[in-house]
Amino acid sequence: MQLRLRYLFFAIFFLIISFEILYYSNNLGIWRGWIGDIVIISFLYFSIQSIIPIRRWICIVGIVLLAFSIESLQYLDLPKIMGWQDNEVIMILFGSVFDPLDLVSYTLGWLITWWLDHIFISKSLAKK
Repeated sequence: MQLRLRYLFFAIFFLIISFEILYYSNNLGIWRGWIGDIVIISFLYFSIQSIIPIRRWICIVGIVLLAFSIESLQYLDLPKIMGWQDNEVIMILFGSVFDPLDLVSYTLGWLITWWLDHIFISKSLAKK
């Protein structure tokens, strides 16, 4: 149970950072997107791992592939093609603008998440 609590701690930590980004988004400018994209990868990973014990690489690869897929659908302008551009929920989920730098942010999020998991969770298990 101790291991899952560590994942939950990190999930809550990244959720708080997400809310801070939303609150201060007017002051962050372009950094809002970069930091937000990095943080969301970590938040999703640690949230899933706190509930479902699945292999680390399957979880993180699945999340990054989902993020890359959504970004690809932005490139294709899927909401507009499907006539969903007026649906706020769909537009929040899909985003509105394709940006290849988002792919860099997702990759950084993956690296940071993997490192945090390795240093603070997986390594401590190996010591036991």
